[in-house]
Parts: sequence; C-alpha cells; structure tokens
Amino acid sequence: MPYTVRGNVKLSVIVPAFNEQAWLPHTLRRIQRAIDIAGREDFELIVVDNASTDRTVQVAEENGARVVREQHRVIGRARNRGAAEARGDVLVFIDADTLVPDPLLVRIREAAASAGCIGGAVDIEYKPRRRAVAWYLKYDRFLSMLTHLTRGATQFCWREVFNALGGYDTRLWIGEDIDFYRRLSKYARRNGRDVVFIDDIRVETSARLLDRWPVPRMITRLNPLSFQLDGRKRELWSDWYDHPIR
Repeated sequence: MPYTVRGNVKLSVIVPAFNEQAWLPHTLRRIQRAIDIAGREDFELIVVDNASTDRTVQVAEENGARVVREQHRVIGRARNRGAAEARGDVLVFIDADTLVPDPLLVRIREAAASAGCIGGAVDIEYKPRRRAVAWYLKYDRFLSMLTHLTRGATQFCWREVFNALGGYDTRLWIGEDIDFYRRLSKYARRNGRDVVFIDDIRVETSARLLDRWPVPRMITRLNPLSFQLDGRKRELWSDWYDHPIR
C-alpha cells in the first residue's frame, strides 16, 4: 500500500486559523516544542490564514510557521489548502486554539508508522470556567463514546488516504472534522486497515465558546445529530463565521 513506511516518515503539521492572534502564539510555541522533541528534520509547520483581519499572519511567521492563505472562509477549505501545500507523508491537523503535550508528535509518528494504520485522532481535554459546562462535557464525552464520534482538535492521516477521501467536506460549515473521521474509519474497514485513537495523552482545547453559551444551547446545537442535519446551513453557525468568540 502507498502508506507503508519506508525510511523516515515526514509529518506536516497544519494549523487553520482565523483571527487567532491571541491564541496562536501559545499554540505554535507548544507545537514547536513538540517538534523539537520529535526531531525537527522530519517536520514542517504550516498555518493556513483563513482571511484573517488581525495579526494572525504576522504572529504565525514570528513563531516559525510557513503561512499559506485560503480566502474562502470555510474551515474545510482551510484544512484542505494546508494539505495541498504540505510536503509531508502524514498530515497532522491541529486547531489554532489547542495546546499540545510535549510527546504528541512522537506518539502520532509512532501510531502512523504502526502496521495497518491510515490515520487517527487524539483525545481532547477542556478546562472550562463554569461548573455547568464541565457537567455538559461529561455528558458530551459519554455521547461521543456511544456514537463513536471523534472531534478533530487534532487529527492525522496519511496523505494518500487523505487524497483518496477527497479531504474535508467543504460543503460543511461545522462538523467537518467529525465527518472526516467517520469517512476515514469506513475507509479503514473497507480496506482492512486501522484508525488509531490516541487516548494515553490529550490535547487541551479552548472552552471559550462553551463558557459563554447556555448549556441548553450546547446540548441542542453541539451534538452529532445537529451537525449531520444542519452542518450545511451557514446561517446557524454565526458564532463561528459572523461574530466568532475570541
């Protein structure tokens, strides 16, 4: 198969970003530290600027990332643009508001190089300020386990498989990461391959939106059914596109 390991595996870390000048320095510094630990010669770091109007581009360049641009403000387009510009064998997608642990890229490289693996995802941790949000997240985690839902704050995939799947669905305004992981899992089953869910370490993703939303709204809007039914309705996702919380 094209994703059989031969020699050193090159990884491209891709960070899509829109108006993330506040969060991005922390995210990129943590990624750079993980790259140093894993071996810098096997990695590249790309930030996809998704039509930002703040200092996202300058911040990315100041923190050692190569910047590419995607002017159409759709998260799937930004992810796919990064993949198209990447040079690595394995594509690693990390959200701009996500802090990674030091051994993350070592673990991803090990997982990707394991027999039969075509990609996977990394477990997520949130640290909300509100107790009600913490309880909601327990419910959400239970629901995710029941539905085999995997959110995409950090996902990875062999390039050839990514291309075979057509990348992320650019018709989706939200939930494109969940959709991609679902299609990746189906592809693995059809081809006798595996996806790897890394849960011995976690990435920490911002709870900034959850800390401002009422819990009933979270339950009704941020669930697998809502993403499936309403993911293509842009007007429902203004908190991501029209006045995103930053």
